[in-house]
Amino acid sequence: MPMIERVRHGAAVAVAAIAMLAACGRNTPAGGAGTATSGPPAASPALPPPSAAQPSAAMQLTSLGDDDVKLYVDVMEAAADRIVHPTAEDQQTTARANKAMMSAKPGQALPPDDGRAMIRFTTMMTNMDLIVAEERRVDVKRYEGIRAIVEDVVPNPAMINAPGMPAAAAPAPADPRTKNAEEAAAKVLEPYKARIQRVEAIVRKSARLAR
Repeated sequence: MPMIERVRHGAAVAVAAIAMLAACGRNTPAGGAGTATSGPPAASPALPPPSAAQPSAAMQLTSLGDDDVKLYVDVMEAAADRIVHPTAEDQQTTARANKAMMSAKPGQALPPDDGRAMIRFTTMMTNMDLIVAEERRVDVKRYEGIRAIVEDVVPNPAMINAPGMPAAAAPAPADPRTKNAEEAAAKVLEPYKARIQRVEAIVRKSARLAR
Protein backbone atom coordinates (compact mmCIF):
# COMPACT_ATOMS: atom_id res chain seq x y z
CA MET A 1 0.00 0.00 0.00
CA PRO A 2 1.47 3.44 -0.90
CA MET A 3 2.65 5.59 2.02
CA ILE A 4 -0.13 8.17 1.81
CA GLU A 5 -2.77 5.44 1.66
CA ARG A 6 -1.28 3.73 4.73
CA VAL A 7 -1.48 6.98 6.66
CA ARG A 8 -5.01 7.74 5.48
CA HIS A 9 -6.23 4.23 6.30
CA GLY A 10 -4.64 4.30 9.73
CA ALA A 11 -6.07 7.73 10.44
CA ALA A 12 -9.57 6.60 9.48
CA VAL A 13 -9.34 3.59 11.76
CA ALA A 14 -7.99 5.74 14.57
CA VAL A 15 -10.91 8.15 14.26
CA ALA A 16 -13.36 5.25 14.39
CA ALA A 17 -11.53 3.73 17.36
CA ILE A 18 -11.65 7.00 19.29
CA ALA A 19 -15.38 7.36 18.59
CA MET A 20 -16.04 3.79 19.67
CA LEU A 21 -14.00 4.12 22.87
CA ALA A 22 -15.92 7.29 23.70
CA ALA A 23 -19.23 5.50 23.15
CA CYS A 24 -18.12 2.59 25.32
CA GLY A 25 -17.13 5.05 28.01
CA ARG A 26 -20.65 6.50 27.99
CA ASN A 27 -22.05 3.00 28.40
CA THR A 28 -19.71 2.04 31.23
CA PRO A 29 -21.37 2.00 34.70
CA ALA A 30 -20.15 4.40 37.37
CA GLY A 31 -16.94 3.19 38.93
CA GLY A 32 -15.31 2.43 35.56
CA ALA A 33 -16.11 -1.29 35.28
CA GLY A 34 -17.57 -2.41 31.96
CA THR A 35 -19.96 -5.29 31.49
CA ALA A 36 -17.21 -7.50 30.13
CA THR A 37 -14.43 -6.60 32.57
CA SER A 38 -13.69 -7.18 36.22
CA GLY A 39 -11.08 -5.79 38.55
CA PRO A 40 -8.72 -2.94 37.71
CA PRO A 41 -8.06 -2.41 34.01
CA ALA A 42 -4.78 -3.83 32.79
CA ALA A 43 -4.36 -1.35 29.96
CA SER A 44 -2.44 1.86 30.41
CA PRO A 45 -4.49 5.00 29.74
CA ALA A 46 -4.15 6.56 26.32
CA LEU A 47 -1.33 9.07 26.12
CA PRO A 48 -2.30 12.75 25.98
CA PRO A 49 -2.66 14.52 22.65
CA PRO A 50 0.24 16.62 21.40
CA SER A 51 1.14 19.51 23.70
CA ALA A 52 -1.65 18.61 26.16
CA ALA A 53 -1.19 19.87 29.71
CA GLN A 54 2.18 21.37 28.81
CA PRO A 55 3.35 24.72 30.20
CA SER A 56 3.20 27.59 27.75
CA ALA A 57 5.95 27.08 25.20
CA ALA A 58 6.85 30.75 25.47
CA MET A 59 7.95 30.13 29.06
CA GLN A 60 10.48 27.52 27.90
CA LEU A 61 11.75 29.02 24.65
CA THR A 62 15.03 30.29 26.00
CA SER A 63 16.04 26.77 27.08
CA LEU A 64 15.76 25.23 23.59
CA GLY A 65 19.11 24.04 22.27
CA ASP A 66 20.38 22.26 19.18
CA ASP A 67 20.63 18.95 21.05
CA ASP A 68 16.96 19.27 22.03
CA VAL A 69 15.92 19.81 18.42
CA LYS A 70 18.02 16.87 17.25
CA LEU A 71 16.32 14.65 19.85
CA TYR A 72 12.85 15.78 18.72
CA VAL A 73 13.64 15.24 15.03
CA ASP A 74 15.23 11.84 15.69
CA VAL A 75 12.21 10.58 17.66
CA MET A 76 9.66 12.03 15.23
CA GLU A 77 11.40 10.64 12.15
CA ALA A 78 11.45 7.21 13.77
CA ALA A 79 7.76 7.59 14.63
CA ALA A 80 6.87 8.65 11.09
CA ASP A 81 8.79 5.73 9.63
CA ARG A 82 7.03 3.34 12.00
CA ILE A 83 3.60 4.66 11.01
CA VAL A 84 4.43 4.13 7.33
CA HIS A 85 6.23 0.81 7.97
CA PRO A 86 4.57 -0.67 11.07
CA THR A 87 6.20 -3.44 13.06
CA ALA A 88 4.66 -6.92 13.19
CA GLU A 89 3.31 -6.08 16.65
CA ASP A 90 1.79 -2.83 15.36
CA GLN A 91 0.15 -4.73 12.50
CA GLN A 92 -1.33 -7.24 14.96
CA THR A 93 -2.66 -4.39 17.09
CA THR A 94 -4.22 -2.73 14.03
CA ALA A 95 -5.82 -6.00 12.92
CA ARG A 96 -7.19 -6.59 16.42
CA ALA A 97 -8.60 -3.04 16.60
CA ASN A 98 -10.22 -3.42 13.16
CA LYS A 99 -11.77 -6.73 14.20
CA ALA A 100 -13.01 -5.24 17.47
CA MET A 101 -14.71 -2.38 15.64
CA MET A 102 -16.34 -4.72 13.15
CA SER A 103 -17.73 -7.00 15.87
CA ALA A 104 -18.65 -4.37 18.48
CA LYS A 105 -22.30 -4.02 19.39
CA PRO A 106 -23.91 -0.77 20.52
CA GLY A 107 -24.35 -0.53 24.27
CA GLN A 108 -21.94 -3.34 25.09
CA ALA A 109 -18.52 -2.89 26.63
CA LEU A 110 -15.59 -4.28 24.72
CA PRO A 111 -13.84 -7.43 25.95
CA PRO A 112 -10.64 -6.49 27.83
CA ASP A 113 -8.24 -7.63 25.09
CA ASP A 114 -10.17 -5.70 22.42
CA GLY A 115 -10.28 -2.60 24.59
CA ARG A 116 -6.53 -2.76 25.16
CA ALA A 117 -5.93 -3.20 21.43
CA MET A 118 -8.07 -0.18 20.56
CA ILE A 119 -6.43 2.01 23.19
CA ARG A 120 -3.00 0.95 21.97
CA PHE A 121 -3.96 1.53 18.33
CA THR A 122 -5.36 4.98 19.05
CA THR A 123 -2.16 5.86 20.90
CA MET A 124 -0.10 4.59 17.96
CA MET A 125 -1.97 6.84 15.54
CA THR A 126 -1.99 9.98 17.70
CA ASN A 127 1.19 9.78 19.79
CA MET A 128 3.54 7.33 18.10
CA ASP A 129 6.45 9.60 18.99
CA LEU A 130 5.79 9.09 22.70
CA ILE A 131 5.76 5.32 22.18
CA VAL A 132 9.12 5.60 20.41
CA ALA A 133 10.50 7.86 23.14
CA GLU A 134 9.45 5.40 25.86
CA GLU A 135 10.90 2.42 24.00
CA ARG A 136 14.19 4.28 23.58
CA ARG A 137 14.20 5.16 27.28
CA VAL A 138 14.21 8.86 26.50
CA ASP A 139 13.17 11.12 29.38
CA VAL A 140 9.54 11.48 28.25
CA LYS A 141 8.87 14.58 30.34
CA ARG A 142 11.87 16.29 28.79
CA TYR A 143 10.76 15.18 25.33
CA GLU A 144 7.22 16.47 25.89
CA GLY A 145 8.62 19.86 26.91
CA ILE A 146 10.77 20.01 23.78
CA ARG A 147 7.84 18.88 21.64
CA ALA A 148 5.61 21.62 23.04
CA ILE A 149 8.16 24.28 22.09
CA VAL A 150 8.95 22.90 18.64
CA GLU A 151 5.33 22.40 17.60
CA ASP A 152 4.37 25.84 18.90
CA VAL A 153 7.08 27.59 16.89
CA VAL A 154 6.86 25.30 13.82
CA PRO A 155 3.19 24.31 13.60
CA ASN A 156 2.00 21.31 11.62
CA PRO A 157 1.40 22.55 8.05
CA ALA A 158 -1.68 20.33 7.86
CA MET A 159 -3.21 22.33 10.72
CA ILE A 160 -2.83 25.67 8.98
CA ASN A 161 -6.02 26.62 7.12
CA ALA A 162 -7.12 22.98 7.10
CA PRO A 163 -10.73 22.42 5.91
CA GLY A 164 -13.09 22.38 8.84
CA MET A 165 -10.60 23.92 11.24
CA PRO A 166 -11.75 27.12 12.98
CA ALA A 167 -9.95 30.28 12.00
CA ALA A 168 -7.17 31.18 14.37
CA ALA A 169 -7.98 33.95 16.80
CA ALA A 170 -5.98 37.14 16.56
CA PRO A 171 -2.94 36.72 18.83
CA ALA A 172 -2.69 38.85 21.93
CA PRO A 173 0.07 41.45 21.91
CA ALA A 174 3.27 39.62 22.82
CA ASP A 175 5.55 40.62 25.66
CA PRO A 176 8.77 41.90 24.09
CA ARG A 177 10.77 39.30 26.02
CA THR A 178 8.51 36.51 24.75
CA LYS A 179 8.75 37.81 21.20
CA ASN A 180 12.54 37.88 21.41
CA ALA A 181 12.59 34.35 22.84
CA GLU A 182 10.32 33.11 20.04
CA GLU A 183 12.57 34.66 17.43
CA ALA A 184 15.61 33.03 19.04
CA ALA A 185 13.88 29.63 19.08
CA ALA A 186 12.83 30.07 15.45
CA LYS A 187 16.49 30.61 14.51
CA VAL A 188 17.48 27.38 16.30
CA LEU A 189 14.70 25.51 14.50
CA GLU A 190 15.17 27.04 11.04
CA PRO A 191 17.75 24.48 9.76
CA TYR A 192 15.35 21.67 10.73
CA LYS A 193 12.07 23.29 9.66
CA ALA A 194 11.48 21.23 6.52
CA ARG A 195 12.20 17.95 8.34
CA ILE A 196 9.98 18.96 11.25
CA GLN A 197 7.04 19.83 9.02
CA ARG A 198 7.42 16.61 7.02
CA VAL A 199 7.20 14.39 10.11
CA GLU A 200 4.48 16.51 11.71
CA ALA A 201 2.34 15.95 8.62
CA ILE A 202 2.61 12.17 9.14
CA VAL A 203 2.69 11.73 12.93
CA ARG A 204 0.11 14.42 13.70
CA LYS A 205 -2.20 13.73 10.73
CA SER A 206 -4.48 11.30 12.54
CA ALA A 207 -4.45 13.44 15.68
CA ARG A 208 -5.81 16.34 13.58
CA LEU A 209 -8.51 14.14 12.02
CA ALA A 210 -9.57 12.79 15.40
CA ARG A 211 -10.42 16.18 16.85
